[in-house]
Amino acid sequence: MKLSAEQFAELAATFNAKASPTEHDRRRAARMELQANIKITPIHSGNRLSAMHVIVSDFSARGIAFLHATPMPLGQQFITELPRKSGGVVELLCTVAHCSIIGHNAYRVGAEFTCALQTDPKHIPANDPRELQRIKESMLK
Repeated sequence: MKLSAEQFAELAATFNAKASPTEHDRRRAARMELQANIKITPIHSGNRLSAMHVIVSDFSARGIAFLHATPMPLGQQFITELPRKSGGVVELLCTVAHCSIIGHNAYRVGAEFTCALQTDPKHIPANDPRELQRIKESMLK
């Protein structure tokens, strides 16, 4: 899965990400370097495990890389929640593509976006009086 240009731009804006200063010929998508704390939720046998926080080192329209205290096996899936500039979050299912040791109890994990779990980009705050009225009216019909 590849994020659209609009989706990528919105997510990059929430992180204040900067374009990578080095170009890599083998890259399928440009990387944005950053340091941000995000939540990931590993998936095992179709079940969500306990969520954990990791530090993102870069992301692109195709995937994300982060630092982690333990290795993650290739093919491991997890859900990440990325904040939207307009509010709310988008949940993306990711699959680990590579994992390398970078120090004592420090690993760099790279994962590809597999699919979006939450596709509706519209975010309506819970206290929006117009939305509350619309819900009340739909329930009374």
